[in-house]
Amino acid sequence: MNADRQRDAVLGPDGGAGAPDRGRTGRLPLERRTPRAPLILLGLVVLAAIGWVAVDAFRGSVVYYLTPTEAVDAAPDQVFRLAGHVADGSIHRDAETGELRFAVTDGTTTIPVRFGGWPPDSLADGAEAVAEGRFAADGSFAADTVLTRCASRFEAEWEEP
Repeated sequence: MNADRQRDAVLGPDGGAGAPDRGRTGRLPLERRTPRAPLILLGLVVLAAIGWVAVDAFRGSVVYYLTPTEAVDAAPDQVFRLAGHVADGSIHRDAETGELRFAVTDGTTTIPVRFGGWPPDSLADGAEAVAEGRFAADGSFAADTVLTRCASRFEAEWEEP
């Protein structure tokens, strides 16, 4: 009889037929296995969302510089940067609206620019300027931002002895 008890203890009361051992309480033991598929799926969704936000932010911050000739040829419908020199004698402020008007040229093509803000101090005839905005319906460039390039190096005037 001892052999039967040992066999039942090792193989279970059904003789090892595959039924799970319910132990002394008569209940099945709880399995502590974490389902990984939902966690992997959640991780992929989070990575995709982060990637989409990064690409969208990068795309929004990339603004191309175009010369006036390139801008007229391409006629972009989105925001871009117009780079060139301020045309001589073109800087005027409209007294009624307070809008600043000037023209940017590359020597071949000249584009009128309208800007509603306060211009940089270094905006002057012949200065290198960059205006960020888009073309208006009237063909002028409606700028949201105007920047000027400062000389990278200042030198004293040469005085002849």
